[in-house]
Amino acid sequence: MLNENIKFSSITSIQGLSSPKLLLVSVLVFIGFWLSSAIVYRNNYYENKPYPKNTFLCSGNDQFSGCPAVDGYHCYGDLQATLIQNQSFNPYIAEKIYRSNYFPLAHVLTLPLSWLSPGQSTYLFLALAIGIWFWTVFSVLECFDLFQRWMGSLVLSGLSYPFLLSLDRGNIEVFLAPGILIFWKLYKSGNRIRAAVFLGVLSSFKPFPAFLGILFLRGRFWKESRAALLSGIGTCLVSFLIISEDSLISTIRSFFMSLGAYIGYVQGFRHIEHVTNIQAFFAQIAITLKNSQFHRLLVEFNRIGASFISLVFFLGTLIICFRTKVEEWRVLGALIVAPMLYLSGSGGYRLVSLILVLGGWLSSSSDNMRKLSRWDWGFLICFVAVWIPKVGGDLEVLVATPALAILLGLLLWPGRLDKSSEQYRGMVTR
Repeated sequence: MLNENIKFSSITSIQGLSSPKLLLVSVLVFIGFWLSSAIVYRNNYYENKPYPKNTFLCSGNDQFSGCPAVDGYHCYGDLQATLIQNQSFNPYIAEKIYRSNYFPLAHVLTLPLSWLSPGQSTYLFLALAIGIWFWTVFSVLECFDLFQRWMGSLVLSGLSYPFLLSLDRGNIEVFLAPGILIFWKLYKSGNRIRAAVFLGVLSSFKPFPAFLGILFLRGRFWKESRAALLSGIGTCLVSFLIISEDSLISTIRSFFMSLGAYIGYVQGFRHIEHVTNIQAFFAQIAITLKNSQFHRLLVEFNRIGASFISLVFFLGTLIICFRTKVEEWRVLGALIVAPMLYLSGSGGYRLVSLILVLGGWLSSSSDNMRKLSRWDWGFLICFVAVWIPKVGGDLEVLVATPALAILLGLLLWPGRLDKSSEQYRGMVTR
């Protein structure tokens, strides 16, 4: 059973903490959200600007996905596409719509929604997503006094760009943050085998949590590493049998073919709006400078150069995680941020997991605004820049990607420990 005394970051178990840092980040997110909303209102009703300048989300009339409009206009394309794929004999060879690129457990868990009408399934999804997301933010802020906890949860959950984008698209990524939170609680409570098994199951829902397995390798927990690997493979195999009427071998083959097609699609830079990764960043610059002499150079660079840079920086991230003594919440944060930067197709909805990184920061270092270090201010500015909406998907790529890169650098500043870290025993594993 989970130890109730283990809080989010395992740094403190003091209840009723009042945090100027929480107040500061909430105020900045509140101001940023309403400024962005004011710009959208002006662009819509005074300047009549077309999409994407008239919203900070996606186009609601997303008919290219082949999904039905739930309320006569909005499609919630990611959700409805998944439900249509669920109705195929093999979601990775879908007859009515494009092939799925989701991992198998995602289809298993959305199967009950496939039995409902598009409207019923969407409203149930939205209700579950809102409730579970608020619980996640509320749990992350569990160390703070009740007023700040409620205030922070309402602002950081309801005015969050990645969460609103997840609802707008009907994307299941919103359920990944609570899954990582449960894993982290199990891991910090000492239930590492349970944490490993849960991580394997979670990775068969979405593959990105698999990077958190580095925590076990970093601590030389070999038994737990094997448990995570075996539970992930086992869950995938069982899920394949549930979701497909095809043979297991054919389903696995079609899954990898569909995944390869999706990777080729996103690496072709045919979809870079509301995406946060290095390749999309350079692609967006190339589009912005399309009438410039640098356009062709950037296009050629993106074919190989951006992928090479991503690989080098990713390997550097792993080396730093293994070889430097940094607090574990910062390693967790780095393993959450790194896939967003280095892997193609990292959509803006994946940013929801940054709430866990914020929880680690709120619980660490100085809690007096007058004593916040330059490191703290850098973290705060980068987080707010990512968390608030930006008008137009192109601006999201240009702002969020460098902010994430700086945030990753701050988390993995080699050997850099917060001045007050001595009082946080048990945070450094090596």
